[in-house]
Order: sequence, then C-alpha cells, then structure tokens
Amino acid sequence: MKKGHILLLSIGFCIGVLPAAAQGNRNINQTIYSNQYSTTIEPLLVLSSSSTLTLPSFTNASELENGLESSPINLAIGANVNWKLTTEIGVITYVLNGDSPALINSPLTFANFTFSTTDVNDVFLPFTPFNINFQAVTKTGTLGNPAVSGNTFNLKLKITPGYEVDPAYYTVPIILTLSGQ
Repeated sequence: MKKGHILLLSIGFCIGVLPAAAQGNRNINQTIYSNQYSTTIEPLLVLSSSSTLTLPSFTNASELENGLESSPINLAIGANVNWKLTTEIGVITYVLNGDSPALINSPLTFANFTFSTTDVNDVFLPFTPFNINFQAVTKTGTLGNPAVSGNTFNLKLKITPGYEVDPAYYTVPIILTLSGQ
C-alpha cells in the first residue's frame, strides 16, 4: 500500500505542476501596447507657377507717364502652415544704350513699381507701392493645398518710370519669398 500512496502522490505532484507551467506559457504570448510614440512634421511650403512674369519695353510717352503692366503670373501655394508671400524688387542693373546719357543719374528703382493680386478669374485690384525696404507682403493665406480658397492667385506688376528715369536697358529681378506665419 505504501507503493500506491507514493504513486498517487507522484501523480498529484505532476498535476499540481502542470497548471503552473501552463501559466508560464501564457506570458510568452502577451501583447504590450506602448503610447510613447513621437514624430516631427516640419513646416512645408511649396510655391509653383504655371506662367512667367514678363515686363514689356516702353515705346511712347503715354507708356512712360501712365506705366505698363507686366504679364500676370499665376501662383499656387501648398502649405501645412499659414503663409505669407513677400514680393521684392532686387538690385536693378542697367546697360547703356544709344539713347542713354554718358552717366546714369536717375536710374530705375523699386519706387517706380507697384503690384496687384487677384484671385484666378477676378479683376486686378488697384496697384500698391512697395515699401521703403523694396518689398511688400503681397498675399497671406491659410494652410492647405492650392485648391483652398486664396491659395491660387495672380500677381501683376506695374512700372511707371515717368520722365525722371534715364533711358537704358534695365534688368529687374523680382524675388518671391514664401514663408510661414
């Protein structure tokens, strides 16, 4: 009989160990979720155009007095932040031509330029002069792609030299700077 009791105790001991071993296997299949995830999204600003800005040459007195308008440039902005577009007249250079004086005393400057913007199919608003820093905030807008209202528009420049600007061949750099607000 003693052997029978020992056998029962051995079986009881083995059965008692099995549930502990089974619990250990459950821990191996646990899934742990972490809420410590981080990422960085930098500001992204994209300025594109489907046209080119061109300035015509002056051919008569009326154009000198009343000014000439540039071709409109169509601009589209996609941004993940609110934005502003600054238009600047860069350093204007000139080359003497047959009608130029020997020394240019009154060259073309940013003060001879104004600008106007409009939504894609609208009429241009009155032209606005550039400020003393040769630049102006041309347009502001909200984040979104070019389909967002106000993110696609036209820009036009007007140049009015009058009789005060010496004749020459002028090169006028127009600098458009898109930045986040």
